[in-house]
Amino acid sequence: MPCVALPDSSEAARRSNDVYARVMAANRQEAVDEVPPVVWASEPFLSGYAGVERTEYYETAEAKYLAQAKFQLDFPDVLHLPGAAPDYGYAPETSAWGSPIKQEDDGPLVPFAAVSDIHDLPALQAPDPWTAGYMAIALRDYAWYAEHMDPALAAHWGHFEGYGRCMGVESGALVLGYERYLIELYEHPQEIHDWNKRVVETNVAYVRAQEQITGPIQRLVVTDHLAGQVGQAHCEEFVYPYLKDIFDAFSSAEFRLYHNENLVPDAAVRAIADMNCTVFMFGIEMDTAARHLGGRVCLMGNVPPIHVVQELEPDQIVRDCQQRLAVGAPSGGMLLCTAGGLSPGTPAANIRAFANSVHGVPGSGPLPDHPPGDAAAR
Repeated sequence: MPCVALPDSSEAARRSNDVYARVMAANRQEAVDEVPPVVWASEPFLSGYAGVERTEYYETAEAKYLAQAKFQLDFPDVLHLPGAAPDYGYAPETSAWGSPIKQEDDGPLVPFAAVSDIHDLPALQAPDPWTAGYMAIALRDYAWYAEHMDPALAAHWGHFEGYGRCMGVESGALVLGYERYLIELYEHPQEIHDWNKRVVETNVAYVRAQEQITGPIQRLVVTDHLAGQVGQAHCEEFVYPYLKDIFDAFSSAEFRLYHNENLVPDAAVRAIADMNCTVFMFGIEMDTAARHLGGRVCLMGNVPPIHVVQELEPDQIVRDCQQRLAVGAPSGGMLLCTAGGLSPGTPAANIRAFANSVHGVPGSGPLPDHPPGDAAAR
């Protein structure tokens, strides 16, 4: 059994500064008295932070939960995303199609291609999430969380209940192999479209399975970095329509997050607002995101987790974050967030400096050309 001491959740809730309520308000493009700080944290940062062995983190639901809960309760005024829920990286959506999964000696679970020829894809049977690879393992963990999680984590930080998570079409690229997938965009585009449709159907089915445990999906996280690997035309033909299919399948979810810290081509940023997500987590420049998406999609980013949060001194972190806030906060809904996951070994004092940088910085409400309820703002 992992030995992790959790702070008192009631005391942590008193120090939460209503961060979850402010996150949901910014998500709705409502004004907030202070921009909410959000941190993306998963393995391998969390295992080291909580003092849990990496193999134990992946092998037991309890170890994952304790590491996630400790981080949230240690930083109650910062919303932890993707949050207190099963964490297997890319393994569920790839292993379900037969991708071998290997754990690196000092790293996360890594998927490898299941096939090497695009013409082998039609022979792959559509997975059943309840029995296929790490999807089934993750769903068993979801059931464990439902039985054991401190209700305060749901009540005060929105964890687990109504939560769903999946990858987009990037999981299909990993099943075929990234290099082969990118070549086939040119050589066999119709076959890629056919494959993308199957991948999306399976990933939606995976979230539907989660929904049977967590309840009706209210917060959906979709991870897909493919748009950072291709140009505008391919983004708008092979990536965005399929991500929209996933978000459309859960359009009643209030919080719909598209996670992609890769460098999306500038010309392809504006179309993100048309994929029916409410939040875009990004690594592109703040002014680019604000110019194209401000007031239309909640901006979530873009603080470098290594070069800023891990490596700078606390006072330097505050200054860096405040420069980003000066651009993003007046531009519509904004969440100050790391551009990607926290790096292993990031000092707690640095995370605290990141969180403190929002003090006294209000977040904008609807912009004049996007009043509340405007469809274009959604």
